[in-house]
Amino acid sequence: MECFAQRGFSGATTRAIAAEAGVTLPAIAYHFGNKEGLHHACARVILGRYQDRMSPVVTAARAAVRSGALTAAGARDILLEIMQGLIEAFMQEAGETHQSRFVSRELSDRGPAYEYLMKELWRPGVLLVADLLAIASGRDATTDRDKTAALMFLSSLTALSNQSAISLSILDRSRFTDSDRVIAGQLAGGMIDGLLEHG
Repeated sequence: MECFAQRGFSGATTRAIAAEAGVTLPAIAYHFGNKEGLHHACARVILGRYQDRMSPVVTAARAAVRSGALTAAGARDILLEIMQGLIEAFMQEAGETHQSRFVSRELSDRGPAYEYLMKELWRPGVLLVADLLAIASGRDATTDRDKTAALMFLSSLTALSNQSAISLSILDRSRFTDSDRVIAGQLAGGMIDGLLEHG
């Protein structure tokens, strides 16, 4: 995964991947078929880890949105819960940015797992946040503004994920602290309120 995150699909070779993983080329061929099969396996692992961590809150949020009974205050609370879950996940994985860099690179390069990650991870996540922003703003329908706000809001988390080395350097520390998590959660709440106030 690290090799794909650093070099992208086209730049990574099965020989380099095998060397970094300490396995033989036939082992990769046996388990994954080829480089594309290995690449898709990496994407499935990332999605699985995200689902393990976020599935309860995301499933409940989707059900609440579909129910049509979610209040503006309830939508805001769910938005904050989602953001706090993502903040926690990204801060815990700050030393292992290869997952977020893999996703970021795949989405920007439109690699072989682009459609899979867009369909299963990025698009549903952005649209859920957009729906929650619309409800929290008192709108019956999600607008392009809500979608754009969701994109910008979720993209701000790169400071904690694939850009964490820069963030940690600016904060003069080697890892995020509990205090950083609290502050990030408070700021996420402020960002949500700012988006709603100007919505």
